Amino acid sequence: MTEEEKAFLESEINRQYQWYNRGSKLWSAVHHWSLAISALLSALATLVLKSEWIKTFVVTYRDDVAAGLAAAATLVTTLAASGGFGRKWQANRRSRGRMDQVKIDFSNPEADPQKIRENLKNIIKQHDDSIIGSTPE
Repeated sequence: MTEEEKAFLESEINRQYQWYNRGSKLWSAVHHWSLAISALLSALATLVLKSEWIKTFVVTYRDDVAAGLAAAATLVTTLAASGGFGRKWQANRRSRGRMDQVKIDFSNPEADPQKIRENLKNIIKQHDDSIIGSTPE
């Protein structure tokens, strides 16, 4: 492997790893927070309707507040499902793990640059297939 080829592959491996690592963190946060927020909004809607002490504070608009909270919970859940937040988090997590394996292979002084390139292309394709929800060929 030439020094030029080694520098290119090292740069590409690091770039892809950083991309998948950021994506894993971002989509994990978005996915898990959307689940938590939806559950919290649903619980608050129930509390507004059923809790006696809340009835003393929110008499006039209690039903409207509860309906708004329930609608917001539904909206968050719908956005999370249609946006595929969980799928995107998992795809980035798997791709980051695959890049870890490529980094290990690349650290071998006898690493085959063609094999590294093929692995990178396969990881990128698998990642794209996972993000859009298609099954790999």
